[in-house]
Amino acid sequence: MPQNRKQRRAAAAAAAAAADDNNFDSSSIPLSRPPEFSDSNTKSTRQAKTLLEIAAERQQELKQRLGNNNKGKNSRNTAKINGQFIDLDATETQFLEISSSGQISNLNPDELQTKPSQLNKQIREEEEEEEEEGIPPLMNTLLTSIPLTAVHFTLAFLAAHQYIQEIIWKDIIQESIFIAFPVLTFCIHLAHGHIISFSSPKRKPKPKKPKIPSPSDALIGDFFTPRTLFFFLPLAVVLGGYLIHTTNQSGYYAVMKRAPSIGTMWVWCVLEISSPLAALVALLVPLAWGTGVMGFSSSEE
Repeated sequence: MPQNRKQRRAAAAAAAAAADDNNFDSSSIPLSRPPEFSDSNTKSTRQAKTLLEIAAERQQELKQRLGNNNKGKNSRNTAKINGQFIDLDATETQFLEISSSGQISNLNPDELQTKPSQLNKQIREEEEEEEEEGIPPLMNTLLTSIPLTAVHFTLAFLAAHQYIQEIIWKDIIQESIFIAFPVLTFCIHLAHGHIISFSSPKRKPKPKKPKIPSPSDALIGDFFTPRTLFFFLPLAVVLGGYLIHTTNQSGYYAVMKRAPSIGTMWVWCVLEISSPLAALVALLVPLAWGTGVMGFSSSEE
C-alpha cells in the first residue's frame, strides 16, 4: 500500500493509463484505400511540360512545316532549308548549324576542328596588332625621361650638399626642369627610333612555340644584340669611367656641374641595356679601370 501522497498519486496515474489501454478499440480508426495512381490525374495536376514533350512537339512542327517542300520529289522524308536538303529520317548523326539570324544549315564535322584553329589564329593576330600599337611613342618617352629627371635632381642635390653650406633650390630645380628634362626627352626619343628609324620595316614574326627561358638566358638577355654591344654598353662604360675621373680629379665646381648629368646618362644607358650581364659589365669595367689603372680609392679626399 502507498504510504505517502506522492506514491498514491503515482499509483492512481498508472491505474488510469492501464484502464485506457484496456478500453482502446482499434476498429474506431477509419480505414480507406489510398488514391490510385493514374496518368490522367498526374497530367491534370501537372502544369509544365517535360523536355521530352517539348522536343516531340518541336520535331512534329519541323516535319509539318518543312516536309511539304519536298513532296513528290524524293521518296525519303527530307526537308529543304536555306537551299540545303536535310534528311528527317536519317539514322546517322547529322550536324546542323544555326546562325544568329535563325537560319539552319548543314555542318561538315571537319569544320568543327578547323574553325577553332581559325578563331585562335584571328585572336593571335589581334593580340599582335595590339602589342605593335602599344603605348604612344611620346608617352613611352615621357615615362622614361620623367623618372630620370628625378634622378638628376637627386644627384644635383647630393653634389651641392657635399660642397656648399647653403643649397640654392631655385638653381637646382631650374637646371633639372629646363635643361635635363628636354635633353633626356630628346635623347630617349631619338634612341627609340621615334625621330629617325634605325631599323628596317617590321615583318610579322612567324609563330613560334613558347619556350621557357633558362636562368642563363635570363642573365644574358639581349647582351649580344647590336643595340647593346655597339651603342649602350660602350657608352655606359665611357660615362662610368668619366664620372669616376671627374669626381676624383676635377674641382668641386666642376663636380657639381658635371657629375649629376653624367650619372643620369649612365643610369639611362644601364636601363636601356635590359641585360643583367651587360649592366654588370657597365659597372665593373669603370670600377676596375679607376681602382686598378688610375689608382683611385674611396679613402682619398
